Amino acid sequence: MSWIDVFWAYVYDHRQYGWLLFVLLVFLLLLTVISLLFGEPGTTSYTISIVNLGLVLFVGLLVGTLFGYSHYRRPNE
Repeated sequence: MSWIDVFWAYVYDHRQYGWLLFVLLVFLLLLTVISLLFGEPGTTSYTISIVNLGLVLFVGLLVGTLFGYSHYRRPNE
């Protein structure tokens, strides 16, 4: 068994935590959007909120890809 098979088996075995991570990311996204709506453009906190938005979206895309692909991959084994 190669390391990639071990990795995907590990991801599949821990899929139940994916929903918890998804809910956490949605909550963080909501807080970030609120801070962007009420923040003043040009301030440091506004810039940090933009960086935070990018990080939350990147991690959400990564987690969605991992768990989506593990769902796609598992029935073929």
